[in-house]
Amino acid sequence: IEETRRTVADMKAAGVRVVALSNTNREHVEVFMSLYSEFAGMFDALYFSNEMGARKPERRIYETVLDLEGVEGREAVFFDDKLENVEAALELGIEGVHFIHDSVAADWWEGKRGVE
Repeated sequence: IEETRRTVADMKAAGVRVVALSNTNREHVEVFMSLYSEFAGMFDALYFSNEMGARKPERRIYETVLDLEGVEGREAVFFDDKLENVEAALELGIEGVHFIHDSVAADWWEGKRGVE
């Protein structure tokens, strides 16, 4: 996921707040954080379903992250490899991007920078 790492770094350098939302459990979080702490540290915040009491694609998990981040759906973009999770985000007015390969985030970001 090297291209995604570069994209996250580029977005943050441009002043974009980048957070992660994951369906997981406590044991997986512990393993992930020990194996991938550098990658996890790239994000401004990490939200885990086991700590939030909801899972994607449940509406309230997206609403909770939006509330915690102090943004409205139209101000956010959501990437996910599962189409049903992207569709749930779209229902809240969040721009949704189906992450089907590593270049998706880079392509999206390049398109956004070209618009500005």
